[in-house]
Amino acid sequence: MRTLTLRPFRRRLPALAGCVAFLFLGSAVHAEAVPKEMAGEKEAWKGFKAENAASCADCHLQPGGGRPIDLSLLMEYSIWKTHDKHAQAYAVLLGERGKRMGDALKQDVTDPKTGCMNCHAMNNLAGSADQGQLVKEDGVSCAGCHGPSTGWNLEHKNPAWRKKTPQEKFEKGMRDLRDPATRATLCMSCHVGSVAEGKVVTHAMFAAGHPPLPPMEIATFSKNEPPHWRDARFVPYFKDLDKLEPAERDARVKNFHLKDMAFQQTRFALIGALVAMRETARLANQRTDFDKVTPLEAWPELKDAGDGARALAKGERWPDVSLAHADCLSCHHDLTYPGYRQVRGFGYQLPGLDPIPVIPGRVMVRSWPVLPALVGARYTGKDHTEGLKNGLKALADATNAQQYGKPEDIHKSTGALITWCDAVIADLNKADFNQQAVGKLIVDLANLYQGNDKFGRPMVADYEAAKQIGSIVLIAYEEWKAAGGKSDADVDKAIDHIRTNLDIVPYTKREGRLKITLGIVDEAKGMGMPLAGIDLFKKVVATPNFQVDEKTLTELANQSPFLNAVRTLSNDDISKGLNKHKDELQKLSNEEEKLVLEHIAAYKPEDFKAAMKKIAAAVGGK
Repeated sequence: MRTLTLRPFRRRLPALAGCVAFLFLGSAVHAEAVPKEMAGEKEAWKGFKAENAASCADCHLQPGGGRPIDLSLLMEYSIWKTHDKHAQAYAVLLGERGKRMGDALKQDVTDPKTGCMNCHAMNNLAGSADQGQLVKEDGVSCAGCHGPSTGWNLEHKNPAWRKKTPQEKFEKGMRDLRDPATRATLCMSCHVGSVAEGKVVTHAMFAAGHPPLPPMEIATFSKNEPPHWRDARFVPYFKDLDKLEPAERDARVKNFHLKDMAFQQTRFALIGALVAMRETARLANQRTDFDKVTPLEAWPELKDAGDGARALAKGERWPDVSLAHADCLSCHHDLTYPGYRQVRGFGYQLPGLDPIPVIPGRVMVRSWPVLPALVGARYTGKDHTEGLKNGLKALADATNAQQYGKPEDIHKSTGALITWCDAVIADLNKADFNQQAVGKLIVDLANLYQGNDKFGRPMVADYEAAKQIGSIVLIAYEEWKAAGGKSDADVDKAIDHIRTNLDIVPYTKREGRLKITLGIVDEAKGMGMPLAGIDLFKKVVATPNFQVDEKTLTELANQSPFLNAVRTLSNDDISKGLNKHKDELQKLSNEEEKLVLEHIAAYKPEDFKAAMKKIAAAVGGK
């Protein structure tokens, strides 16, 4: 049978796919406003201030000066400033896309009241912006992730700081980013959303041009950032632990989360999958909490409604509000026949369990975290399956009640899912990660879509589910292979297929963007002459886990003119440079987005299934 494709839709895909939103599963009526990992921060950190990024440059610009680099690299600031898109988070609001979105939404996206700056400039950090500590042009900078530093900035320079427990550091204002759930929760607050922090991307924002928010796999996202830290396996301070006195060894392992260090990234990926499900659940829950949260926090699209916002959200404007937590790809996709969506059916497919159907045409919540979360639950060795199945069944019933779902039932039905996620996360924190267990994990993930469901329909992964599962498999496979696992050319080819066609390394135009951002430093400080040290700096950052020889690091430590220029470059210099090259930068971003959308349109589940089958056979020894 000839395939019929509605080509006009594909031509409009870049505009329409901007509506890709989140998977929201919801939580209980009494659910906590903030995740457990963030609980107590506001109270414990009262009085601490978030300092601007420049305060970190004195020590974290470049190695040298006799300071040890056995734990940190001491060039974190330079990597962030030049390589990391987080440093440009505010600048993009000033660019073409930001201005176009502002015109469409009839609001100033740089006005803190609109909420955009909560993610793009950390405006959500209570008591910081009005105290003048943060510089909005820094975008997402050091304090946003590591915590308000006035409580620990001086003390953490002392070697004795290394001996402190994560709790002792927390009490001084430092966040424990070596803990998988803590880091994942922090990242999800922007990349999924957080009502409590006023971080909500609405359907209107997507339609106005906000880029799609892809499935969030924390280990892969950290790898693509790029990291300004080394994998624990390659940190000198963590080597030769067995040679230490038992008490010192045990303290170091506990304080820096070094259990099963060879599979640290796999642990991050699997725990992060549960956090992804939990935080999308929390956001949906709070979007349907019409009594407790403020209108601006929960419903930016109703910001002008004043006291009437709650009534509008639960009444005539509910369809608009609900679309911020809907699976937009269920509507915004190429209409083809035959198509894999019809083969798969509608609802939640669970391998080995009865499918949980949703009425075709209903706008259901996004499902990409569900199966990785199921595999994570199985990894614990405990029977968590029933809780997931019951929670999803209740959510499907709420979705089936009416188009866009019945908000009260969505709110009530998902409490068990958040509780379920927390229980699985706790068990995963206790689980062992070794070559045999991780090999089995890879096989379990790769086999998810190899069979049929209990209705006899083939298990079919949509693009976003495939991207999430593929990301975890690639992270786990890399560590499994490094620990002695054997591979072959066919498996490497399958890995490359997944990596490329699912955009697991998304910044295809990174080199072009890097040329511009590094050039801005050169233009601002080079006085017409190229600054020495750019190529060496790029080489070090591009080397996996910064595994460069001592000679290279010594060269980098020798007062590189380029890094010295980074130190003295003002935010005004950066802003002017970015503005000068804004059209080039926008073009690169557009090209990246276009490629992703083309891959979404061209995605074939059978190719993903075939690639995963090869990986499962190789790792499973079949």
